[in-house]
Amino acid sequence: MGPRRASTGEEPRVRAATGGAALRARRSVPAPPLPGSQSAGAVWRSIAREFGLLPGSAVDALLGPASPPAGCLAAERRILGVGTRAGRVLYPGFQFDAAAHRVRPLIAEVALIGRTSGCRDRRILAWFCIPSERLGDERPVDHLADPCTVVAVAEIDFRWSRRSDPPDRADD
Repeated sequence: MGPRRASTGEEPRVRAATGGAALRARRSVPAPPLPGSQSAGAVWRSIAREFGLLPGSAVDALLGPASPPAGCLAAERRILGVGTRAGRVLYPGFQFDAAAHRVRPLIAEVALIGRTSGCRDRRILAWFCIPSERLGDERPVDHLADPCTVVAVAEIDFRWSRRSDPPDRADD
């Protein structure tokens, strides 16, 4: 059983438009799109329901005292978070191996690939939960047990020229 959603009373939301964020720069390869039938907000609600969106204190408790605090892990891009309107940062639970009390190492690898391409945390995290043709229409998050495959797909999907994304916030 994965981490549960923290009872924060806040509904996660994103500012991005439906069908993906409008691009401010040209790309040679299209960004992984948000499904046309799902708004960005729907993607985040789905992530919250399936994996939980954990506050830093829940991440700290899950990883234990031997781990650096969530804020330090995020600053080092070992985990990725999304901001709320209330100014809190929430971390999707799929980034963590709860049984082993550790961060999945592939998160940092995919974060580096995505950030190098100019994507923000919010876009990288959503990518994990969007079906990919390269994975037989399955989501990268469904292949976390095969980090080499997920990283290889990320290298292809995030291969485009530097672009600008909206801020890392979970607001509509």
